[in-house]
Amino acid sequence: MVYALVKKMNENLEEIIYLNNLFDLYQSLLTPAQSEIFNEYYNDNLSLSEISEIHNISRSAASYSLKLVRKKLEKFEAKLHLNEIIEDIKKENKEIANKIESRIKNGI
Repeated sequence: MVYALVKKMNENLEEIIYLNNLFDLYQSLLTPAQSEIFNEYYNDNLSLSEISEIHNISRSAASYSLKLVRKKLEKFEAKLHLNEIIEDIKKENKEIANKIESRIKNGI
């Protein structure tokens, strides 16, 4: 049971990191209100209730807005693939660094 809980927490953390990466890339394509709500929830760690009070909207409206932003971010990524490209470049850089390190260790 503990393993399942840790696994679920890890999956949630990976999703949050992924969404934040997308947000960093595509934030300028969102409305200011959408950006604000996303930032308050994922970066400021505010609850939906707190966000609804700040923006004078219902809790369900805050939840809907977050879902909409997530869908928009995923749609932008599906069309533009910027995060995918960045991750590929990071992977290639790591492989190059490993090759260089290996050659240095082998005295080349």
